[in-house]
Amino acid sequence: MTITENNDHNHSTIDLPIDGMPILSKEATPGMLGEYINSVTAYSEANSTALLGGFLTRFAGEIGSSPHFYIGDKKHSGRLFTAIVGKSSKARKGTSWAPIKRLFDFDSSQWTQCAQSPGPMSTGEGIVFALRDQIYSQDRTEIIDPGIEDKRLLIVEEEFAGTLSSFRKSNDKLNTILRCLWESGDCGPLTKTSNISTTDAHLVILAHITIQELRKLLRRVDAANGFANRFIWILTYRSKLVPLPERLCDEELARYQNWLLNVLIYARAQQTLDLTPAASELWCSIYKEFSAERCGIEGQICGRAEIQLRRLSFLYALIDRSSSIDVQHLESALAFWRYAEESVRIIFDDEERNEIADRIMEHLEEVNECTLTDIHNLFRRHKKSSEIKEAVKYLESKRKAECFQRPTAGRSVNSIRLMSCENSERSETTDV
Repeated sequence: MTITENNDHNHSTIDLPIDGMPILSKEATPGMLGEYINSVTAYSEANSTALLGGFLTRFAGEIGSSPHFYIGDKKHSGRLFTAIVGKSSKARKGTSWAPIKRLFDFDSSQWTQCAQSPGPMSTGEGIVFALRDQIYSQDRTEIIDPGIEDKRLLIVEEEFAGTLSSFRKSNDKLNTILRCLWESGDCGPLTKTSNISTTDAHLVILAHITIQELRKLLRRVDAANGFANRFIWILTYRSKLVPLPERLCDEELARYQNWLLNVLIYARAQQTLDLTPAASELWCSIYKEFSAERCGIEGQICGRAEIQLRRLSFLYALIDRSSSIDVQHLESALAFWRYAEESVRIIFDDEERNEIADRIMEHLEEVNECTLTDIHNLFRRHKKSSEIKEAVKYLESKRKAECFQRPTAGRSVNSIRLMSCENSERSETTDV
């Protein structure tokens, strides 16, 4: 563990080595955006990639659907669904959102901020209602509800596990409605009691969840049906230990807010952004890689790479106050997407083994220790011995559990228990 001391007594940071974690390329944080992220993370435990994901999502929500681009005949705006995935509950997901919220919380007569909701996303119909068109009487001769004029909505769902759980518990069409709103912004769920619909809605989502929750709740069907690949999944962790974190001073914050306001005003005034000839050439050279069929759950979750990349490059162009999407904007999008792809690989690496390991950990957290026979019984003998053995080795390698021989009156018994408090604390620090 590398300890870095600052001369100011308020700053004593411990850089945490994160083995095997993705690395964000500097191309993902160009110009003033990069300066802002560096300023925030200098004396904070916030993770720069989580900050970036939050910024891009909030920015996408603010600019609305007026600026757009085309893929063939299909019109796209910058709608983003982003999920910040913590290695543990101490991954500082919320710490990374607070500075973005503060940055966008400026008072200006030149800008009206998008509507925001803290969640939870309980029903799909509820989201459509928040973005509804005019509602007419049954004979369509009278407007009985004027609807929502500004259809920009940011949902910050800090308990995304609850949303994923609701997919199992009800027949609500939340899953389907979210997919429709990401795709086109048009949705008109048919119900017996309501004719509410929305057209050209601009919904963006920033969700928070832990790896354990995600593995447990994201069913394979949600990956296969296209729900999961509409999200960009960003693995985050606590960047360092900062006992006394500092916020940006008001003067420095005002400088970034002035930059952001000018960017937003420019972006909102744009219409169609096209690729430059150089960007088109680069896109053609990488298109085959990202449009190819990919196997397994990782391939399903990254199955909309082409569209996600085009949306990201579009947003980077607007942040750069450019009237077209150029090579550097596509390279920034690629850098961010590469991090997201690597995040998915790590999160869902050897998923079956991790599912078994997660279940063993849940049991150990309840009982503290048990025999290996108890573990086999936990799965009702439906898992092979080799699978359980591999999962146990995995937990040992992560210093979460340890095997030992429990003495008895007769033969000793093969047992497993949670790591000792000292080792557990060391492991938790490494994981965040």
